[in-house]
Amino acid sequence: HKPPVDLWLMADSMRVFGVNEIAMRLLSLLLSTGAVLLTFLIGVVLFNDRVALLATGFHAVNGFLVALSSGRRVAD
Repeated sequence: HKPPVDLWLMADSMRVFGVNEIAMRLLSLLLSTGAVLLTFLIGVVLFNDRVALLATGFHAVNGFLVALSSGRRVAD
């Protein structure tokens, strides 16, 4: 359910930070946080600050995306 590049990046993270759960999930956490920031930036460029904050809030608390990035839900 994950493309090979994601698995390779997880392996590199574990190589750098040690073999543990936090090291494995760190990359997903950073990328999902970056996606929330990107949602905000897109909202500001296309609309305004209010719409950007609203979209960012919806993105940040979306249950499926939180479960996906934490590894509790698969993408298949």
